[in-house]
Amino acid sequence: MSYLVIPKSIQTYNQGKNKNIDIYVFTYIKLCSNFNTGISNITEKTLSKLTDIPLGTVENIISRLKKDDSLLKIETKQMNETIRKNIYKFEINPDHHFYIDTQFFYSDLPLEIRGFLLLLKSIASNNTNTILTKSGKNNKVNISDIARKLNQDRDKVTKLLKQSIALNQLKEIDNGFIIMNEHILLSVKETAENLAYKVISDFCNSKGIVPPVRNNDILTIICTKYDLFGYLSDSIEDERNLCYQIYKRCKNVPKTVNLEYFLKSLCNIDLPKKDHTKQNFDFIQL
Repeated sequence: MSYLVIPKSIQTYNQGKNKNIDIYVFTYIKLCSNFNTGISNITEKTLSKLTDIPLGTVENIISRLKKDDSLLKIETKQMNETIRKNIYKFEINPDHHFYIDTQFFYSDLPLEIRGFLLLLKSIASNNTNTILTKSGKNNKVNISDIARKLNQDRDKVTKLLKQSIALNQLKEIDNGFIIMNEHILLSVKETAENLAYKVISDFCNSKGIVPPVRNNDILTIICTKYDLFGYLSDSIEDERNLCYQIYKRCKNVPKTVNLEYFLKSLCNIDLPKKDHTKQNFDFIQL
């Protein structure tokens, strides 16, 4: 699998009125950069051809991106009297980021929806594809909260959310949305903990429940019982197959769920409750 690292700071971009398309183009330029140096020399003409965006529109987008050097640095060199060249420099290892499978760029989704999904991912809860909002009117999803975080007009965000749901890219839940696009990744390393968390997240998504906050200590315990890599499971219904057992054992899932619930259901283990009444006097010097 080939993947791309996207900085979560894309949510702060606030140039012009076509933020979703701008961010998609930003991401596409990054796709065409050297992963070791973070530098791209793609021409505006080539970018127009690859994205199927008119050249004039691409030029305007580059002009807007150039005004926000928090995302990337753009240096324009005049090669001769008629030819100029842009050099794009990206941060290689941004502190806060997420991953997308590069197949994301070859889907048949409208470009504005692609950019919108990337921006939604940038405000999703860490290590999830879940966007949670403050309680809205009549306990509905607070779209104004999402629009504020994305620096976009509420009516436009409402329209794009509806389109994304219609295209099976989003699922609405009680207090937010879950991104369903398979190319917007939870993780890229095939560790047992990552695979276990994906199984649990996919299970929650299928039930319309917000996936729990990640806890690697609990995931490690679950991984000691289940064969996440398929080395030991003889069949799909094997007792060591987590994908099978989670549907078998987790029948009555609460709407608000945590990893402790899955630890109990899948491994019959209760974590010891913390004693909040016990005081720690270690800091007192006598």
